[in-house]
Amino acid sequence: MITALLALGWGASTPEAFAQQQICVTCHSAPHLQTERDGRQLSLHVDVMRYEESEHGRLACTDCHVDLRSARIPHKPRAQPVDCTSCHRAGGPAPAQPVEQYPDSVHGRARAEGNERAPRCHDCHNAHYSVLPTNPTSDVSPANLPNTCGKCHEQASYYRGSVHGQILIQQGERRKVPLCTDCHGVHDIKATTSAASLTQKKLIPAMCGRCHSAVERNYLKGIHGQALMEGAPDAPVCADCHGEHGVRRPSDEASPVSPARVVHTCSTCHESLRIQQAYGLPAHRLASYAGSYHGLAHELGEATVANCASCHGAHAILPSSNPQSSINPSNIPKTCGECHPGASAHFAEGRVHLWPSSSRDRAVFFVRMAYLALIYGLVGAFCAYILLDVATRMRKGADYLKGAADE
Repeated sequence: MITALLALGWGASTPEAFAQQQICVTCHSAPHLQTERDGRQLSLHVDVMRYEESEHGRLACTDCHVDLRSARIPHKPRAQPVDCTSCHRAGGPAPAQPVEQYPDSVHGRARAEGNERAPRCHDCHNAHYSVLPTNPTSDVSPANLPNTCGKCHEQASYYRGSVHGQILIQQGERRKVPLCTDCHGVHDIKATTSAASLTQKKLIPAMCGRCHSAVERNYLKGIHGQALMEGAPDAPVCADCHGEHGVRRPSDEASPVSPARVVHTCSTCHESLRIQQAYGLPAHRLASYAGSYHGLAHELGEATVANCASCHGAHAILPSSNPQSSINPSNIPKTCGECHPGASAHFAEGRVHLWPSSSRDRAVFFVRMAYLALIYGLVGAFCAYILLDVATRMRKGADYLKGAADE
């Protein structure tokens, strides 16, 4: 096999390159050729056939390893890093955009600052077997990309378990699903704190809206979307409720927006004192829900009981003053009627998140106080009665024992 490839020249375009290629293949075609680097074994084997089939198969070894063109054999243990810009530059024989974007990316900047673990071209595209992303064997093909990014980023493991990752695993490239590069970019990936990042908060709804366009429209109509457009930094976006890399279906109990967990997800913001004070949000929403029939049933594990999204909606959340809101007084019979068929206009007469005080809902407040006083008074009286009874019995018992001792 090797002899046949050498006869073809294996990418060498000149007699000198051909001769050099023969020398390279003599050693590097050995399957077990290794070296030790940074305390670990590194394979130096090159599969000649795979290289021949790669996008770089027409190149000679020294076209990339230029420092070894005139090197003596055996050459020094560690060759100089390959400079991909020798071909991938403006006016060069290969696309220039990747190497032009990489230096200003989060990976390129980390590399420039001395982080040797930051990925370079061959860490993602494979050193000797680089093929187009449309090739299923490519390390950056849709099916393989999560594993490639996962070599450095543990978030990839969450992605594999997500609804997006599971679709990719089960259906492969037959169905379009978002990949790491769809959200973060390809060669120009920026830190999330950068103003140029594709994952900055204000851009996330539009990003998710590429696939979920109807959801994006509803979100932007709602109070959260309007707050985001007005520049409110605390306005929740898709990732705040659904998660980032581990997005799951709402029917999955592990999802933050599943019926079992959505109350906790909503209360993360709505029970924050800082957010309540900053945006004038009403307090005690979680406590008033938890004390209601719905809240108690939810706490006991009832999956079909009403939760935040059941009444307020999921994406097109509107204030009760909006005629289109599901909790507008004129719409409450319909909203409640989803669970309570035949709900009448009287459903809209009572307060839902009831948290009575001496200045608001006073009748309910004082009735509640009287009821609590009665309960605590009765329990206290029973406890006092029991203690007195025990004390009396102990005293009588002591008198009996004393009398028996005197006899």
